[in-house]
Amino acid sequence: MTMWSLWAVAECEAHTIEILYNRISKPAEDRDEVKVQACIAALRAPFAVLGRELAANGHPVGGRFTVADINIAEVLRYAQPAAELFEGTPHVKAWLDACQARPAFKAMAAMREAEPA
Repeated sequence: MTMWSLWAVAECEAHTIEILYNRISKPAEDRDEVKVQACIAALRAPFAVLGRELAANGHPVGGRFTVADINIAEVLRYAQPAAELFEGTPHVKAWLDACQARPAFKAMAAMREAEPA
């Protein structure tokens, strides 16, 4: 679980955050689509690694939902504004959708939505 959690941080998070910033968070005039495309390109290999694991086992660790799923799903959530990234990795997309369909995720998302801006 630690290995996959660190993998998400080391291999993905810097790129996923840039996608979020440059597709959603920053004002339109400050967004950098060139940076987004570079991040998408950089994430293709890590997504392929995760996709292979998910295809074989359904989850990153032990064939069951663990804290690794929670940690990785949160990091990859930041990349969701780049839907084109998920098109080539259907196992990653389906897994992330399943993680976000869980009641605890839905409750957290509702609480986050209710927070003042």
